[in-house]
Amino acid sequence: PKMAAQEMSIPEVIDLPGDASERSILDAVVRQGGADGRWVMCPIHPPMCPEALLAVGRDQRLMLLAVAARGLGQLFTIGQALRWISENGELIRMALPQLAIDSTALPAVTLLVDHCDLSAEVIQPLLQSGTVTVQAYRRIKWGTKTGLLLEAA
Repeated sequence: PKMAAQEMSIPEVIDLPGDASERSILDAVVRQGGADGRWVMCPIHPPMCPEALLAVGRDQRLMLLAVAARGLGQLFTIGQALRWISENGELIRMALPQLAIDSTALPAVTLLVDHCDLSAEVIQPLLQSGTVTVQAYRRIKWGTKTGLLLEAA
C-alpha cells in the first residue's frame, strides 16, 4: 500500500485521442494502468453506470473505474454502481473464476475528477475513504496533441 501511494502521487501525462471526452479519458487511464500491470479489465459493466469500467487490481480486489465529469454529475450513479458491485460480488467472482478475485476484500474505486471540482465539499468524504482513490485530471494541449495530466488528490 505504501508503494502504491507513492506511485499515485507522481503526476503523469497520457496521450488522448482528439475528442477528449470523459469516455476517452477513462479509456486512456485504463489502458495506461493495464499496461503498467495495475489491473486487468473485466468484461462486466455495472448496468446503472455503463460508462464505468470494472477491473481486478493487483491485490485481487474488484475495482470500479469511473470519471465524475465536470460538475460531479455522475457521483450518484457511480455510488449506485459501487453498491451493485458490493451486492453482486459473489456472482461477479463466479462469472470470472480465471481472475481469482478476493471474496473478502471490499471493492475499490478509482475516481477521476476534473481538477476544478477537486475542492468540492461533496468529494471531501471520499478523500478520507480507504476504498476510494481520487485522481485529479487536467486536459492539456501541446502542439497538435491532446493529453491528460493525472495527479493524486
